[in-house]
Amino acid sequence: MPGFATHYLFGVDAYRNLTSTRIRNNLKQNHSAYALGLQGQLKSAGYDAQVAFNPQNSMYRVVATTFDDKGSAVQSRNQLRAGKYPDAWLLYKK
Repeated sequence: MPGFATHYLFGVDAYRNLTSTRIRNNLKQNHSAYALGLQGQLKSAGYDAQVAFNPQNSMYRVVATTFDDKGSAVQSRNQLRAGKYPDAWLLYKK
């Protein structure tokens, strides 16, 4: 399974290359499916994954873990990168 950013970029690229109008319309109406698929895989791996939606840019992101301190978040991100998600990244509030 690709990492978070790669998962999204692959979906965008695949969508742009679709020739079927029916499939394009179906995906346009159900764009959260990509995020939900990744969330399901993370939950199956034992993570408390959540899907977050940003209405300002209509983008979804999948949150694998959350922590109160940056050190724990970095450690978790590094564990994700060492496993199936080499493109995992850290989002934190300064």
